[in-house]
Amino acid sequence: MSAFWCVNFDVDSSVLQHGLTENLWLMQYQYSHDGHVYQGHPDQKGATTKNWKALCGIKPGDWLVAYLPRSRFFAIGEVVSPRDRTRYQGKPRYKDTVERTVRQHLHQYLQGVVNYTDAHALYEDFTDSWGRTVKNEKSQRVERWKYPQRIDVAKWHGINPDGVAVKGLSKHVSVHKIQLAAFEIPRSFFYEIQSHLGLGAWLFAKDAIPDNSVGEADFVPQDDDRRRLIQRQIRERRGQKQFRNALACRYKSKCVISGCEVLAVLEAAHINPYRGDEDNHPANGLLLRSDLHTLFDLDLLGINPENLRVILHPDVVKEYGEFDQVVLNCPAEVRPSSEALWLRYQQFQLRLRHPG
Repeated sequence: MSAFWCVNFDVDSSVLQHGLTENLWLMQYQYSHDGHVYQGHPDQKGATTKNWKALCGIKPGDWLVAYLPRSRFFAIGEVVSPRDRTRYQGKPRYKDTVERTVRQHLHQYLQGVVNYTDAHALYEDFTDSWGRTVKNEKSQRVERWKYPQRIDVAKWHGINPDGVAVKGLSKHVSVHKIQLAAFEIPRSFFYEIQSHLGLGAWLFAKDAIPDNSVGEADFVPQDDDRRRLIQRQIRERRGQKQFRNALACRYKSKCVISGCEVLAVLEAAHINPYRGDEDNHPANGLLLRSDLHTLFDLDLLGINPENLRVILHPDVVKEYGEFDQVVLNCPAEVRPSSEALWLRYQQFQLRLRHPG
């Protein structure tokens, strides 16, 4: 299962720019060595240790959010294993462990490339000629900081040079953890950041949704002009006959929300909007009473993917309040696609925040 992380870039914009250009995240958090103080000053050893330990949990397949303090988010990218870069040729390569480094407060290697066998994605690169010339506030010396600690991403997506502000981070992550080099965030907040970066409903990681359901098929939603697709859905209503028949069999000819058994008014609802035969997978469908289908298509009715509870938009609570918080009536073995539900629920949440 993929996890989602915010990774702090240094306040100097050049660090962020280098990371975005090189498709990686990088930090300068080291213990003292060779007369350099860095964050290894006695009052910083604890912080250095905490940051190194936090990085051990990040693994390939997780997603990173490029972040700067005060809730500015700049891009997202999927973690990959450390790359074998051309500049590494002829350079020394070493192996070490984070456990030894933080226990001894000591870096064994300060050249070449260092891979950490007890970390999934963290490595150090001393071959990169890029760096920052800074005056060390603790030692008062002018130093060249190389930012060797790194984690690679396949590609940074949705890059916004100015960053986007997304409120609510402190509701999900403690102030203490926000100060770390990397901290985990909930999937729902990641999706919110994704939307603010202009990436719409694109789901990047196929396995980003926990595989905690039985009989859930491999359905990967496709991105498209959602409003146009929804309008076409409403016009077609009952959808393709084979798809509708499959859903009627799957859900025992009952509306999964209302329990209505009048087949004439039950319709095949696509969770992810229809655009081709690949979307006519039963795991991408719900059998709904026609009026509830319309509410679902217009994002006036949402389904929480975690507990399958119905949530109504305030505009329809007066007329349809009886269905608010109702749990979908579907056996575990025919649970709809969590991946598609998460995508759709994100759109419902956007409708709640931005009516119209």
